[in-house]
Amino acid sequence: MESGAAEAIDEAYRAHRAALLRYFHRNSVSGAEAEDLLQETYTRFCSVERPREIENARAFLFAMARNVLIDSRRRERVRADFSILDRAEEASTETPESRVGRDQELARLRAVIEALPVRCRQVLILHRFRGLSHREIAEILGVTPAAVEKQMVRALKRCQEALASGREGT
Repeated sequence: MESGAAEAIDEAYRAHRAALLRYFHRNSVSGAEAEDLLQETYTRFCSVERPREIENARAFLFAMARNVLIDSRRRERVRADFSILDRAEEASTETPESRVGRDQELARLRAVIEALPVRCRQVLILHRFRGLSHREIAEILGVTPAAVEKQMVRALKRCQEALASGREGT
């Protein structure tokens, strides 16, 4: 690493650390995970060959943070895919009673999703089933990312409540 590079990296990182953390929080990353993504951003920033040649450190760090976030979401999807495989394996050994319970829960969830207000349903489907980010959904629907997040929270809350009430009744 060139002379003074470590200092340039540390100075830029310290100057923008709080803003980067807020960026991760705005993108639905919480607590320790946000700190982990921040650390990964710093690690990647440390690997830059000529950091003093970066004209806009803030823009560079935010672009790097965005890439870290995208990579993290991709890893989550891979884990989710393996989780589906695990559930499929479990399903092959499940009893008829548990299969009926699972089918009833899926039917309840489907009914709740269908009963959601149109915008909530659109946001939920685009995010959870199509894998789009809040920003991408906002562009498609012509709203702000904050509005997308609000609709997503509302949709998830209704789904969780419906599933919880269904479990309590059984």
